[in-house]
Amino acid sequence: MRVLVLPGGGAKGFALLGVLKALEECGMDPDVMVGVSIGALIAVGYSIVGDANRLIEISETLSRKVGSILPSFNTKSRFFRFIASIYVSTFSQVMSLERRMKLLKPHLKDLKFEDLKKRVVMISTDLKSGEMVIHETGSVYKALISTMSIPGIFPSVEMND
Repeated sequence: MRVLVLPGGGAKGFALLGVLKALEECGMDPDVMVGVSIGALIAVGYSIVGDANRLIEISETLSRKVGSILPSFNTKSRFFRFIASIYVSTFSQVMSLERRMKLLKPHLKDLKFEDLKKRVVMISTDLKSGEMVIHETGSVYKALISTMSIPGIFPSVEMND
């Protein structure tokens, strides 16, 4: 089994798109993608789009159009515009992550890990115990909020599923 781990790192995480492209060019297709923060977003995006070049193209377009009107995009593009708007933003704009996640909720609220084309696993931390939490079933949306949360800045996420 080939596992690709995609770390966090804010806007630097978009370098992961180049990693996906290089792996495709070498004929390597990961069986599982494990992601944290931006890495989790990239993993979900790759699972939805299924092609690194297309994902790069969408990301570049969205980086140029961060200020454009959200409803003019289809569902997949809205997802990547959302990613770009979070990680290309200034810190004060990043503070609105919770609001931006709410914008995405209508498009991801029913998406389950089991619906993704590729197996995606996300990692977060239980704030009470300090233990690692592994998300691989249930709500993709809730897991994304959890893995992208920054303690002390964004409220913690209750995970009961």
